[in-house]
Amino acid sequence: MVPREAVLHITSCCTHHCPFCYYVDDSGPSFSQKYNILESIIDELAKYGCESILFVGGDPASHPDVTRILGVNMTRLVPSLRDPHIFLHAY
Repeated sequence: MVPREAVLHITSCCTHHCPFCYYVDDSGPSFSQKYNILESIIDELAKYGCESILFVGGDPASHPDVTRILGVNMTRLVPSLRDPHIFLHAY
């Protein structure tokens, strides 16, 4: 079975402190997944025909390599799509 969509939790970092948000992690230093690991996951998803990836966190835009992550997503996953979308979702 091929996943059409995937959700990747790429960081626990978020500094917004939105009053409605349930995601609060003040337990220690924030975590951001290493770029090379995310790149290999995106490559595998693309190889098996995944059509979209939702990047979540904390705040995925705060990941130190977010532009590289989106770039690898665009070059590996998006060319096969008719209607490409990039989703960043902060909790």
